[in-house]
Amino acid sequence: MGTTYVTKTCRPIRLGFLVRPPVREDLEKAIEINTLVWGGILNPLIPTYQKIPASWGDRTLGPDNAVALMRGYIQTYQPDYLVRPDGLSLPSDLFPDERILAYSDVMCNPQVRTHSESGSCIQYGLDMMHVYLDAYNRVYRFKQRHPPKEVIPALSGRLRLFGQAHWGTFPNVPELEHYKRSFVDVFQPDERSYGNLESLDLGAGTPLSKTAYRLERSGSAPEPCLFVLDPTKPIDLLDYWNLRACGGLCIPLPISHASVLGDEIRAIMTRHLRQLANNDPKLAYPQIVSSRSLKKSDLTRIIRLLKFDVKHRCMQGNYPRLWSKQEASWNQAAPASHHCEEVTEHVETDDQRVVLDALQPSVARRITGVGPRWMNEVSLNDYQPKCLPSSVIPLELERVGRVFEHYSVPGMWTTDIGFAVPCTHKNQHHFLTLPDAYKIGSEYFKGQGYVVSLSDAGHVLQSMVNVAGGLFYGRWFANTKIVHALDRMAKGRVSSTQEFWNVIRTANESEPFLSSLASRHLEYFKERRILSLCLKSQCAHCRQYSWLSLEELAHDVQCHRCTRSFAFPTTSPPKKWGYRTVGPFASAGYANGAYSVFLALRFLSEQLRADTTCVPSVTLAGSDHTLEADFVCFWQTQSWSESGIFTVFGECKTFSEFQQEDIDRMNAIARRFRGAIVAFCTMRDTLTAREKQMIAPIAERGRCPRRGMSWPTPVLVLTARELCVMMPGDFHLKCGHSDAKGLAARMPVGPISLLDLCDASQQEYLGMASRSEWITEFYRTQSVLKRKRRKK
Repeated sequence: MGTTYVTKTCRPIRLGFLVRPPVREDLEKAIEINTLVWGGILNPLIPTYQKIPASWGDRTLGPDNAVALMRGYIQTYQPDYLVRPDGLSLPSDLFPDERILAYSDVMCNPQVRTHSESGSCIQYGLDMMHVYLDAYNRVYRFKQRHPPKEVIPALSGRLRLFGQAHWGTFPNVPELEHYKRSFVDVFQPDERSYGNLESLDLGAGTPLSKTAYRLERSGSAPEPCLFVLDPTKPIDLLDYWNLRACGGLCIPLPISHASVLGDEIRAIMTRHLRQLANNDPKLAYPQIVSSRSLKKSDLTRIIRLLKFDVKHRCMQGNYPRLWSKQEASWNQAAPASHHCEEVTEHVETDDQRVVLDALQPSVARRITGVGPRWMNEVSLNDYQPKCLPSSVIPLELERVGRVFEHYSVPGMWTTDIGFAVPCTHKNQHHFLTLPDAYKIGSEYFKGQGYVVSLSDAGHVLQSMVNVAGGLFYGRWFANTKIVHALDRMAKGRVSSTQEFWNVIRTANESEPFLSSLASRHLEYFKERRILSLCLKSQCAHCRQYSWLSLEELAHDVQCHRCTRSFAFPTTSPPKKWGYRTVGPFASAGYANGAYSVFLALRFLSEQLRADTTCVPSVTLAGSDHTLEADFVCFWQTQSWSESGIFTVFGECKTFSEFQQEDIDRMNAIARRFRGAIVAFCTMRDTLTAREKQMIAPIAERGRCPRRGMSWPTPVLVLTARELCVMMPGDFHLKCGHSDAKGLAARMPVGPISLLDLCDASQQEYLGMASRSEWITEFYRTQSVLKRKRRKK
């Protein structure tokens, strides 16, 4: 195997609180618990409705229904556990039952607590008492020259709930008074009680802000914004909480106190002026976002009231669609990752068994109780694996423990980063077995109701990759002349050494910077036992010629024609040497079509520099139907513009054309796996007019938005201009450059986005307009049809 880099991060447990917006007690209880739990300010509040209110937008942009809304929030924030209030029933397939908790499971009633050895009423997550003690020992027991500002503000009346959501609140229970006393003893805060809101105290330490103690943000965070809301409406407070839980700066502005807070807001907004473009000297304020309960006229009035400096831009925006993960990432509003510890180590084992020492937060003291306290998030990255890569674990994989042969309670589950393992105590160890790609794929599709089996071509491809040394070395096959030559030898024809050398030299001369590597290219084929050197010799009995391998050469050799033995002619030895393919490369029909699949997987993994799990040529047997694909690739790259894991189903052709049955197979997969990418890969330079006519309808349907702007079924087209590139990383390096050609010329500057690649391939090879232009025309047509229906 290659080197597997294991990155471990330690972070707080992420609790997703289900809240019924009309029930204020749900929101108050969730805020109280999050004030007492480490990382509570980053925990999402998921609204639950019987029916989606009208303020969530029109039928085009709004979520399908209440269940789809909850499912969208869960996919965006990926909570480890869901916490629901008493009396709330949930759909059976919304979330795993073993990870659904009641409010009383997270924070038990101190009067009926049965865990006598535990001094904490927090049973899931790390108690903030650990944080207070660590902060005191590290910083606050010493006299500071410039002590930070610490406050415990409180609001009364109709603004009380806003104050709790903004600053946090301690439970008003005698048995839990020690939390507030400890906070006061450690931080010596200024206790304030407002009858009316006078200041936001954004830079001060509060009970809620302290829940992010010693947490570092990894990756990009949402842009700063000013959120204008109605402080008396729970749904506006819930939206404010979730926007802040993404990790960026969210400045709340109660619409009723815009005049009172005007000076403070202007000062904060001025401190966060930013430049929109390098060639634009004018600066812009952070974006101003209005809650859904307010009208556009209200926001315009607030902007005029704040009297921003006219020499700076003032930008308005809509509330980001946090219930749609893909669109939240496009709006740069996707939640950022936070952790307290991170370690990267490499693992090299022969039996794939590893022992991972769990990370633990430095703030944790002696831990007792029954529930998990923090999470270890693990990501795997295979550096040039010698077999098919298996770095990505799909999110829908239900039995992750079975894949890694990890059967301890409470188990493990997948995240965008990798997989998460809950930790119940310090100095914990995880015993895992690293899975291969087929095992991950079979467990994933088993959860989808399919039985997976590798086809004959799949077995050939696995052997090819193993013999070649991994997808990285597909560069030595990324030339049509070489593939044609290897296929001729697989059909029984032996190529002379000079003939094959001419093919190798011509192929390398066509690539920049590789003309001097032709001899290394040929050595690679011989070292990896892809080619076998043989000698042409004439039989002394039947006078026929046979090609003898080096292993067959001896004093007495056997004729392949008449099977009789004869003495090797040592006095006048033959001089004609040649090559023939061996092993999986000796399979006829371009190795059962495996060359195109090999190069397609190499493009998705190596040339795009992404983490992948590649399953070759599978048959998915369902209860009443069967699906086939030349490959399945779980694809992921860490990018702010495109988060999450994509599933790519591929249909590959070497040099033949796509037929109607191939299109029908991909259509069946597109209908069954919504949101998956369907890839058509060929080693020809272009598609025929007939192929374009067959593929274009699938791409057209895949562009139609179901809700909002998401792709139902993106279509990707790859040809020899992407697959047959011997220079590794060439496509990635040319994207966005002025001298780029083909798909690279249509790709925007920045990190590789698979959806941008789909859009570029549809423009390049199917002759379609860009998706942005297509979407604009789509909505214009929809509005025209609506007006016509209204007139009727």
